Amino acid sequence: MAIYFKDPETNQEYSIRFKHFRNPGASYCDIFEEFDNNERYRLSEGVSNCHPNDNFCYETGRKLALKYALIETPLSFRTTVWKAYFARTTTNSNR
Repeated sequence: MAIYFKDPETNQEYSIRFKHFRNPGASYCDIFEEFDNNERYRLSEGVSNCHPNDNFCYETGRKLALKYALIETPLSFRTTVWKAYFARTTTNSNR
């Protein structure tokens, strides 16, 4: 899953990409800065792990991994990322 958005302050394009692994129950989040020549630079990454006794949930894993990826970013950027995340459209409600 990928979410694309533009920072209104800098007019720079970014993407958020998620990967999920049901066994051992982990979600990974990467935040990239996108460039015109189809190149990207990873700005941050976050990982959330699910306890073996818990039920794996894609949405909870995404939110936690994104939270961890945004820990060291400025508040204005965090706000923009969360707005883009909650404004996304999903085709499969389970994922």
